[in-house]
Amino acid sequence: MVSINQKGLAEHLGISRSLVSMALANSPLVAEETKRRVEVAAAELGYVRDLGAATLAGGRATVVGVLVPNLRNSFFEGIVEPIERYAEANGLTALMATTGSVLDTTSSYRERERRVVRKLRELRAAGMIVITPAGSVRTLHEYARLFPAIVIGSQKIGGMADTVHVSEPAAAELIVARALERGATRIANLAISVTGHDDSIAYRAFCLEEAARGKLKYLRLSTVDAAVRLATGADRLAIAAHNDQIAINLVAALRAVSIRVGQRVQVIGFDDTHLAQMPEFDLTSISQNSPLMAQEAVQLLLSRLENPKLRGREVVVAPMLSVRSSG
Repeated sequence: MVSINQKGLAEHLGISRSLVSMALANSPLVAEETKRRVEVAAAELGYVRDLGAATLAGGRATVVGVLVPNLRNSFFEGIVEPIERYAEANGLTALMATTGSVLDTTSSYRERERRVVRKLRELRAAGMIVITPAGSVRTLHEYARLFPAIVIGSQKIGGMADTVHVSEPAAAELIVARALERGATRIANLAISVTGHDDSIAYRAFCLEEAARGKLKYLRLSTVDAAVRLATGADRLAIAAHNDQIAINLVAALRAVSIRVGQRVQVIGFDDTHLAQMPEFDLTSISQNSPLMAQEAVQLLLSRLENPKLRGREVVVAPMLSVRSSG
């Protein structure tokens, strides 16, 4: 099927091309009946707006890239959906892309991220929102010089990049307070290395260690097996996993060796994903308030589109602890 352009649509309707363009842009200067006629004809004839051409012609770019490391962690799903919703409410279209896979090395992860960013620029995207980026701070500064870049999940990085993130120290304090409330004497941080994200893993572990100082004996673990060995025969132990995905794997492994989670061994996740809320896991977890982070990210992007020369800003979101039976 041959695609039709605005000129062909105008000829079909017997009106000017400029009127078709204004109607498709929902201009208040065009009568509602004319808009309806144009929309019906466009649907019937299979017209698809060329966003790239519209941008070149002087219109505002409407595509926003949303970069996530992968689709395995349900936290990413939980934050992409509200980003899409808030973007659409503000006349933007979110286009999601993944930047890595489980088999990637750090260098290939970062190279893929660069390729995705390059493609977004070729599409003349309005900007991008990067969730837990693999690139270095220097790379993020480079992105932000090219076009508006909002980073979710990184601490303030300066330059012209805006960041939105949960308060990691506050989250650690909530975890330690819950562990003490349940009578724990030891707390273990369980984090499994993920390509390109060692810095964020280390910072979360550091915050937990600082929060536990003088209150709980602190340990670091890097495998689920090590956590199970520690929990076997242990009493009054809390295990704080780097994310819900790791925590759920740990809960399953503990149950497999008949350790009752939530009694002498607590398991606390991070992200409060929909999986954590399912009855079969019922996982105590830190909520990062994904809808609020998504809303703040979109607002930062909109303001930067209006004023590209703003210095990098930081929005810190307060965490919440969702208490369930696991800890």
